[in-house]
Amino acid sequence: MSSHDTIVIGAGLAGLRCATRLADAGRDVVVLEAGDAVGGRERTDLVDGFRLDRGFHVLNPAYPAVQRAVDIDALDLRRFPVAVGVRLGGFTDRAEQEPSSGNPRTPAGPTDAAEQGPSSGDPRTPAGSTDAAEQEPSRSRDPRTPAGPTDAAEQEPSSGNPPTRATVAHLAHPLRHPGRIIETLRSGLVRPGDLVALARWAAPAILAPQAATRGPDRPLSEGWDRAGLRGPLRESVLEPFLAGVIADDRQQTSDAFVRLLIRSFALGRPGLPADGIGALPAQLAATARRAGAGIRLSHRVTEVQRTGRSWRVEIEGGDAVSARTVVFATGLAAPIAGLDLAPPRTRGLQTWWFATDEAPSDDAALRVDGRLLPAGGTGRRPGPVVNTSVLTRTVPSYAPAGQHLVHATCLLPGTDGPATEADVRRQLADLWDADVAAWRLLRRDDIPDALPAQDPPLRARRPVRLGDGRYVAGDHRDTASIQGALVSGERTARAVLADQVR
Repeated sequence: MSSHDTIVIGAGLAGLRCATRLADAGRDVVVLEAGDAVGGRERTDLVDGFRLDRGFHVLNPAYPAVQRAVDIDALDLRRFPVAVGVRLGGFTDRAEQEPSSGNPRTPAGPTDAAEQGPSSGDPRTPAGSTDAAEQEPSRSRDPRTPAGPTDAAEQEPSSGNPPTRATVAHLAHPLRHPGRIIETLRSGLVRPGDLVALARWAAPAILAPQAATRGPDRPLSEGWDRAGLRGPLRESVLEPFLAGVIADDRQQTSDAFVRLLIRSFALGRPGLPADGIGALPAQLAATARRAGAGIRLSHRVTEVQRTGRSWRVEIEGGDAVSARTVVFATGLAAPIAGLDLAPPRTRGLQTWWFATDEAPSDDAALRVDGRLLPAGGTGRRPGPVVNTSVLTRTVPSYAPAGQHLVHATCLLPGTDGPATEADVRRQLADLWDADVAAWRLLRRDDIPDALPAQDPPLRARRPVRLGDGRYVAGDHRDTASIQGALVSGERTARAVLADQVR
């Protein structure tokens, strides 16, 4: 039985970061990962030549922990526009057509998101500094990189109220896309009073993050009410946009947490690595190995037992290992025997991945459904999709040459029950005003534990010490984000090192 200073269980972002810091300090550390690759919830698979992340993710390079731990340039980050397309108006004829009843492929069942990564994402909503049309093309010079104006730019602007006809309005970051300020103002979604209320709610946290956690916390809906934020900006833009970020369409998430999230969007330029979100943990693992940490894949831990002054870690089908300290970085997975810590409450997301020969739009921005159904219906929105994008307009390398990848995200479980493929296709046809019958379903990712719920009052620093040489790391100990996962790994490593010198 091999012996080490520290055993880290779980090779997600938190576990890898913790192991690196411990190895940098000269400790003998080994990481045990149950899966066949590192990453936890941040994984990318190759399916028929397409890169499919396990759920829709983005990486915000503005996160301080990312800047400390990650070589952003080496990831070849492809940035999204700092904009959102909002579907308004009526329903197209396509939405009333019967979608294709058959799939070339039965969707895969739930992906294994139990191991720690953390992202709901990062959940993890795209933003960027330039439109995709202004970016440098992919290294392969793929012709799918958009050129020319987006479809929204060619539409006639609204007269000042949300339009009743079918249309897509774009709201863009005024500093990143100054040329679209007029379009944003004419969308009918941004009224002067709403802008004042939005600034009242968000500006203090953007200027100083401590402002978000100062004073009493409350559900997001109450925070908006107190700021006077109402009308189309709230109902047609913020509510559907954030639903896919925080996996909450009822705005019961911590107001403080969402304001911190909005701050990161305002200051950052999120995107995706050219090789998929899995490139992030792969780089962290390489850094950990260079520091001297060992990483053992396909090592599923079944039990952790106290034996004298050490901990004995049992491995399924393998020899046990021991260490003076053990870090549980298994994320949102079911607890391991020997870990007396209740798993956190989680929120779920579902992502559908479609392949198509022709992109439905040149638009690279995330698209949401800003329409509301009449009161008294079975649901508040026209369908289960909370956001969608033509991912290859931003990251052409996610699909083989000559093809495109479209994603659609739904809540899991949905407000009106599980989303069906027919419902998703019907809403996508309407959102993109496209014939989606020929789109090929590559996979469906059901991730019930996409991110830990961030209920008010926000607890941004939960204890990492469990006593007797046991520690816990993961975004559920900090905030539900890539930032939170990395910071948690760093905090846990500091706690281990501090306790060893006592």
